Amino acid sequence: MLIHKKIAVLGSSAGAHLASLVGTLSGNEPFLTNISLNGTVHSQVCLVINYDGVEDLEFVGQNSTENLNLLNTIVSSQFGGVTYIENPELWREASPATYISADDPNFVFVHGVNDRIVPIQVAQSFNTKLQASGVETHFIQIEGDHDILTNEEMNQQARNTLDPILKSTFGLN
Repeated sequence: MLIHKKIAVLGSSAGAHLASLVGTLSGNEPFLTNISLNGTVHSQVCLVINYDGVEDLEFVGQNSTENLNLLNTIVSSQFGGVTYIENPELWREASPATYISADDPNFVFVHGVNDRIVPIQVAQSFNTKLQASGVETHFIQIEGDHDILTNEEMNQQARNTLDPILKSTFGLN
């Protein structure tokens, strides 16, 4: 019996934010002092698949453009109404982009080019930061909005592109 000790994590929207945290946190962050992770999960995660995620909260907070206003409001509401201007450290601490390091797993972004909730620029910012740290990334742009996972046609497009990446990552034929 062949047992793989590789893990891929996948999430969509807020779930992609959490999947990205799994991929970037080392387990040694100050806010994790009461949790013993011993690096076991992080060391086995070899791929993060991020569908329309919010991963660079500092980018969101610093860019109050018209297409980011809705996302700024959503993120602020998750922090009890605290804006980036009021507490940038809170936004940075919750952001996967804060914890990027060269030993992070590969990332695959699947993002709708017309996403009105999480504009594609957020994923592009995070992708650029990962690449600057030497992390391998793949960026799949789908003609669509924020509903890629629930739209069969868009999801099929994403799966067609993801399939070779998964096979390569896990050594499958």
